[in-house]
Amino acid sequence: MANKDLPLTAEIVGGVVTITVGVSALCQIIRDSVRGGYFWTEPNITDEYAAARGVLAELTCAECGSTRLDIVIAEAAKAAVEGGADGISVPEPDWA
Repeated sequence: MANKDLPLTAEIVGGVVTITVGVSALCQIIRDSVRGGYFWTEPNITDEYAAARGVLAELTCAECGSTRLDIVIAEAAKAAVEGGADGISVPEPDWA
């Protein structure tokens, strides 16, 4: 499988959380997420790399103080804590 076709994965590699998605796989995510939403038809991706750069720019845009990627990770962290993930403990507040 070519790198551009790799599916979305997240793993820990050498102490680093790595999120990977191939450019073509990302374009399929674009098609799947747009179809049936605000736009009624599937978008035509005319340049996969330009489309991927556009999504990356949105993920990392810090104009509002937090990037979309920060927000996604924060939501996943909150879900992990609420779900009782191993390795995380939340002490009772002093006022409880």
